[in-house]
Amino acid sequence: MCTWNKNVNKIITKFKDNNIIVCDVNLLRKKINYRVKYLFENTTDGSLNFSKKYVMFVKWGKGFKFCIVIGQNPVKTEVYENQVFQLDATNWNILNILKKKRYSGFIMVNTFPVIDSNGKGISSIDKDNINISIFNFIVSTFSKLNIFLACTKTNFVANDFISNLKKSYPKKVKVFKIKDGKIMAHFASQAFGGRYGYGKRDELEVDVVDFKINVKSVNISNNICKVNY
Repeated sequence: MCTWNKNVNKIITKFKDNNIIVCDVNLLRKKINYRVKYLFENTTDGSLNFSKKYVMFVKWGKGFKFCIVIGQNPVKTEVYENQVFQLDATNWNILNILKKKRYSGFIMVNTFPVIDSNGKGISSIDKDNINISIFNFIVSTFSKLNIFLACTKTNFVANDFISNLKKSYPKKVKVFKIKDGKIMAHFASQAFGGRYGYGKRDELEVDVVDFKINVKSVNISNNICKVNY
């Protein structure tokens, strides 16, 4: 845990002056005590209406098993039982999946930091060098952590981020698979209700795969692409 705290603080110290604000909250949800350190782009009016979420450091329990998770893009935090800055439903599901696999925390980074719940409707993505710089520094600081890829093959992701990932992290990534061998890359709540046939969270298995950029999907001017597993 000391290494976790030391490395997280090292990352925060390096980037907090880049118009980034840190929100550090201790939370309780369904008998799980957890702590999240969010890195948001600061607002000009001092409000909490953030438009970019760069990274989340999520920690629970007393263990020492952590990982990095890469998603498409972030959504807004939630309010749960009057507590603000609760994890959104997708990341709450990821927390519970990792908890069942004996993890005690994860670092959530997205291919681009713009907060938008309409993942399917995204067809153009602005480049964000800060997001890539933060990710690269996280990977170098937490060099022994595995990376889980949690991006669907159907939604566009940031081409500059994924291209950088292929260069900076040449290892194979980890994914979750369901019993029939299908890769689960969608972690919204409806994914566990049978609509996508993913079943229960505790039925998921961890596997290692090589991922590729879907060449036919690349649009350089719009900075978008899709990934293949």
